[in-house]
Amino acid sequence: MELFLSKKLGSIGIAKSMTSRTLTHYVGHYLNLVHLWGNKIFIDGTCGDDGVNDTPITKGFNYICPLYDSASVSSCTPGVVENVQNFMEYSYCSRMFTHGQVQRMKDCLQSSVANRNQLALFKVTSIKNTANDVALWVAPNPFKDKVHASGLQEGIYSAEVFNVVGQKIISIPSFKTSGKVMEFDLSSVTNKGVYFLLITDKKNRQNQIKLVKE
Repeated sequence: MELFLSKKLGSIGIAKSMTSRTLTHYVGHYLNLVHLWGNKIFIDGTCGDDGVNDTPITKGFNYICPLYDSASVSSCTPGVVENVQNFMEYSYCSRMFTHGQVQRMKDCLQSSVANRNQLALFKVTSIKNTANDVALWVAPNPFKDKVHASGLQEGIYSAEVFNVVGQKIISIPSFKTSGKVMEFDLSSVTNKGVYFLLITDKKNRQNQIKLVKE
């Protein structure tokens, strides 16, 4: 597949700057983004829209980057500079997604289409898996504000909650359990979606549980 040829990745060696963001561009497509000029493969010179609120209407830029040509980058809506530096353009100076595009990609990751909401099912980004051989049970799951965990052996633990991109959103201080059911207050989790509860003992052994906020 041409997408993974070395000349399409990065900008060193045999790669070229004008195609260095090809992979980024196609990841955008996978996460529900279309070209800025609309749902067309090729640029035909007509102005179009991608349906994202903060990306200006554009006719597209094919391997050019007219950053300082005000007439060229404002041809669809006079006075409005088109987003020539967007990753979903064909220009060779792409370097950004807009806030609206980022939100659309985040929404896509919560979708069951093509199992996109299963991409982070097993691991939290950048966390080493040193799990115990302990079977933990958590309920309710999906949850609203609190969860109860059973299966922890007697000891001292700490807990953290991460979202699907590996950001820590809750840190639960050290707590001691005698092996009974533990209650975790997750009421500060306000957005629906997939989260991960990471429980660590004093020997740094970890157990990770997938949670769904409803």
